[in-house]
Amino acid sequence: MKLHRPVDTTLGLAFALGLSMTTLAAGCASADSAEGSTSDDIAESALVTPSAGSIRKLGALQYGDQRTGIGYSGRPRALAYTFVGHRGDAVDVVVEADCEDAVAWLLDDARGVVTRDTALAPKPDTRVAHLTATLPKDGTFMIVFREAHGEATSFSVTLEGKAACTPKRCADVGAHCGTLDDGCGATLTCGTCASPDTCGGSGVANVCGSPPPPPPPPPCTWPRSFEQQFGQAWNPADVAFVTSDGAVHRGMGSLDLQASKNQVPNAVRTLGSGALVREIRLLSASGATVASRTGAAVYGLGDAMWHQVNGYAAGDFVETTLVRLFAEPTHSYAELKEYFRRLTASSVSLVPAADQTDYAVAAQRLMSSLDSGQRAFKLGTGHALDFHQATEVVNGKPFAFQLSNPPGLDPKIGMRQGAAWLFWPSIAVEPICR
Repeated sequence: MKLHRPVDTTLGLAFALGLSMTTLAAGCASADSAEGSTSDDIAESALVTPSAGSIRKLGALQYGDQRTGIGYSGRPRALAYTFVGHRGDAVDVVVEADCEDAVAWLLDDARGVVTRDTALAPKPDTRVAHLTATLPKDGTFMIVFREAHGEATSFSVTLEGKAACTPKRCADVGAHCGTLDDGCGATLTCGTCASPDTCGGSGVANVCGSPPPPPPPPPCTWPRSFEQQFGQAWNPADVAFVTSDGAVHRGMGSLDLQASKNQVPNAVRTLGSGALVREIRLLSASGATVASRTGAAVYGLGDAMWHQVNGYAAGDFVETTLVRLFAEPTHSYAELKEYFRRLTASSVSLVPAADQTDYAVAAQRLMSSLDSGQRAFKLGTGHALDFHQATEVVNGKPFAFQLSNPPGLDPKIGMRQGAAWLFWPSIAVEPICR
């Protein structure tokens, strides 16, 4: 290191008027000078709150960057690089002059001095100014440096830094909207959503979307309707059959299906008993009676047993009929009338062509008597609910109508023209669920 006059470590004293700005010390090569010039008479306070021309900013650095061959001529007084840092970052700056004496300051964005290295005498190598600091806040910081005496030289600047915390970015976490913690104590804002989407509307935080439509309700079935009405799922063991001798036979397995094979539907028997069933009970798990069905319900059960044991229905027909016996409400007069109206209209195609016109007249007369309330539904013999003497004669042809509506089964219409033809089209009754 060559000998110099006493060093001015402030940036406020003017350079000696006779100092050559272009002559370098012996053995040092001439450096490319920085562009631009300003007055030498700038106080050190100008570094803390500098005027526009006191410091020339050369650009921005990031941690790990190095710049070399930075020419310095003394005009402007100081050069600088900026960098963005965060509170708690540990920074290490090395400013090295080619052959002269380096001094440096680290300033915050308010031009406050974070740290400086302006002492020359105690240092073994005054060509190097070394700045170390833990950043006190988030912001843009400035590394300001110059040759201590204003002599021309060439600098290199190295910036190293270790982030105390790496803040998250919106893309890092797949966020499209809203705010969230960046992981370093600050709030990250990720934008807004275009209508009709809302932030988090799809159920995913910080993602634009709309709530999915609610799932459709489960299909309404007779078992579901049964469970909603009685608060317990259907269980074949929770049904009991009371016979005319007062005995209670619990469980669907106690029914005597084979006895129904050649039996009229109103004769329902249990295994090992000669007495007929007179009541069907729904029991709780503890055995208490929850609901009871009698009369036409027993007939409906017998009809289902006859169909199943003779192969006219599926193997679970008796069980599904029992579920419906409890879940299906008793049909009102108005409901039965509408069943008749729909069935007579839909069954015209089943009538022989020669009888269709007369059939339509007979059906219309029947419906007129129903609409006026002149007929009453009764439990028929051998098959169904019917009308007493529900026969209409048109052009000498008797048309006998019968509505089959055993509880637990779909209503169907029986139509006979004399003794010539008979049909039983049905209409499906749907369960009712909440």
